[in-house]
Amino acid sequence: MIAARPTALEPVPTTAASMREFPGDHESVPEVRSWVQRELAKARPGCSAVPVDVAHLAVLLVSELATNAVRHSDSFRTGGMFAVHLERQARHVRVAVKDEGPAEGHLPAMVHLDDDVADSGRGLRIVASMSTAHGYHYEPSGTTVYFELDWTDCDPDHFPVHRAR
Repeated sequence: MIAARPTALEPVPTTAASMREFPGDHESVPEVRSWVQRELAKARPGCSAVPVDVAHLAVLLVSELATNAVRHSDSFRTGGMFAVHLERQARHVRVAVKDEGPAEGHLPAMVHLDDDVADSGRGLRIVASMSTAHGYHYEPSGTTVYFELDWTDCDPDHFPVHRAR
């Protein structure tokens, strides 16, 4: 006879994931913002709706990444696409934008911190400074840029973003 002893299992974090593809043109950026806003407002099994402040920040940051996808990658060519992936856990959200790779064969550089007159290049700095974590993965099929946001509760004083008051 085999005897089994009951043991306590650690709860497995529930992850809610969704993905959507968008045409690689500038008109897609507002659609990305709306889609992310709607997805984060939904309660999912094991995940309540994301706090409003966190959702607004996620929308701002994904707007930067989607704009980069249509400005600086092969996704902007005729018929090009990019995808937005969203993963949620109880107090964590990860948003990733995958494009069709660098248009000029290399990743664009961020603007130097002292360059106040540059026309572009601040988006990744915004993502870096306002997210809990961020990064990118480059492979021949495209570049994935992501950010993560963590929060303790809905109290803005506990959210890791510095706000002007």
